Amino acid sequence: MSSRYAFPAAMIIAIAGMTACKRHVIPATYYGKIIYTDACAGFTVQVTGSPLPPHVDSTWENPLNDSIYKNVFNAGISPSLQRAGLSVGDSIRFNIGTPPPTTLVYNTCAIRYKTPVAYNYLDSVEKIN
Repeated sequence: MSSRYAFPAAMIIAIAGMTACKRHVIPATYYGKIIYTDACAGFTVQVTGSPLPPHVDSTWENPLNDSIYKNVFNAGISPSLQRAGLSVGDSIRFNIGTPPPTTLVYNTCAIRYKTPVAYNYLDSVEKIN
């Protein structure tokens, strides 16, 4: 190939290579166990594997039975959690999602127990036990 065509050919190959390679982000999969739930607070999850989700309280004391748990967070009440039909003690596999915009609908409860401060919005929840 003559040097006259070398530069244009190299540019075409470089441009084709840049457009063909796209970065794909694969969401991390996490594992946990439902340790508390109620209609006002939603679900409290204890992380049972590694890695840890972005927001986790290192310890939390359940106000109903004084049990102490490690690596916990409040998951609220997401549609994915509701569809999974979960109860206390269930093991789950999940991804962290982006919460939808807030609405003006709020739970009002006369008694609300203390839940972990850390919060993660769960997506793709699957019951595994």
